[in-house]
Amino acid sequence: MYYVDTSVLISYVFASESAHSASREALESIAAGRHRLYASSFTLAEVCNTICRKIVREKKWRLVEPLQEYVGAYRGVEERCRFLQSLILSFLKEKLGIEFADEEGFYRFVPTGLNELKIPRVFKNSIDLSSRLGIRIKDLLHLVYASMMSKTRNIKYFLTRDIEDFEKVRDKAKQLLQIEIVLIR
Repeated sequence: MYYVDTSVLISYVFASESAHSASREALESIAAGRHRLYASSFTLAEVCNTICRKIVREKKWRLVEPLQEYVGAYRGVEERCRFLQSLILSFLKEKLGIEFADEEGFYRFVPTGLNELKIPRVFKNSIDLSSRLGIRIKDLLHLVYASMMSKTRNIKYFLTRDIEDFEKVRDKAKQLLQIEIVLIR
């Protein structure tokens, strides 16, 4: 099973993205091979944020017609964002069968070992891996989510386009988490 990073989903959805073809080929091939694609609630939040920033607020990206026209039919920023988020998430689920998964246990408070402070398990696991992997927190969080999902959803592969960030930790992540990082170029 595969965990999909935000970068791959965004490049899949937007044809103007540099790795659109590579992301499309990879994701559609995996889905056609009856392998499951998963993403976390963190991925969902990043996708929704990117959609709102790039299309609605900054107007840096445009959709194909008539989709762009439909977006323009909504007057407020919040309504436009909700419409786009719903449209794109429905498309991803229908086209790829992707599941945005999460579990309550990820957020159960656990001791940090730091002055009796307790935090959600997902953040505790991130803190524990910080010194071993040395990557940015958003990238580390994706790996932690994939690792935690691997226990219930059998995640074996982590798909990403963030080559600069993940190429240097591929071997270490596989050793520590038993998850292979697959770079989409």
